[in-house]
Amino acid sequence: MNSIHGTSLFLPFHRYFIRLFEQHLQAIDATVFLPYWDWSRASIYQDPQSGLVFSSSALGSVTALLNSNTGYCLNIGDGSGSTYQLSNSGDSNCVQRLGGTDSSGFYTGRIGGPLTAPNVIDSYTTSASLDSFNTYAKVIEYIHGDVHVKCGGDMSHLNTSPKDPLFFFHHANVDRFWSNWQSYDNYRRQFAYASSTSDKLVEFTTVTVASVLDHQNSLCYSYQPPASGFEAQSEPAQTQEALPEEWHSMIFSSPEEANDILSTIASITQSVNDDLAANGN
Repeated sequence: MNSIHGTSLFLPFHRYFIRLFEQHLQAIDATVFLPYWDWSRASIYQDPQSGLVFSSSALGSVTALLNSNTGYCLNIGDGSGSTYQLSNSGDSNCVQRLGGTDSSGFYTGRIGGPLTAPNVIDSYTTSASLDSFNTYAKVIEYIHGDVHVKCGGDMSHLNTSPKDPLFFFHHANVDRFWSNWQSYDNYRRQFAYASSTSDKLVEFTTVTVASVLDHQNSLCYSYQPPASGFEAQSEPAQTQEALPEEWHSMIFSSPEEANDILSTIASITQSVNDDLAANGN
């Protein structure tokens, strides 16, 4: 997977991956679709664990410090009141979601916050400084890593993150961000890419980048906008927290690239806060 992260394949690969996962679900139940987890919504990004997603009837809560006698195994609900412990087929290790850590490195037992604020996400879509695919993709990959890390457990590690069903809901949201960026300037962005669109999607050796750029026509899906009540926040957005070295070194090819991308993130965040201040918020 390191041939995907930190490269221009990051967004196209995951777009195809989550669509393939959805198609496998639909082979079992044709009415199923893969929802996106909008962790940037105004009432969620500050305290992600307060959302319905982490209820016992949905994808389950953080397991660290709560169920040590069961090995911190994650239990999720099926929507009818029953819960199930998750483990991969042929894998004796259960799925874990341990939450974030405090300044001393101890697990807090909660999904950490804040995540990236909705006003900042909107600015990533509209900002001229993110008009190139490569810059936009790097910014989105970096903030997406923040969600992985703050969920903890299997989600926080590259090789185990797809074990947690939350992975697919998270990446559907990341793909939605990219879709919004594409449609904001469809003429220039719809087929924008940083390398050759004939590149293959690594493990999916017969699938090209070109075949996934227009997801509505080639992959036959689209995103509904969030329901009402998902308004942008009126509080200043906080500075993006630094990712652990494991993620930092995976995303950036050089210290210079890291500095450029992190400076772009900081600049857009400051611009959002300046706009809020100018409007009296």
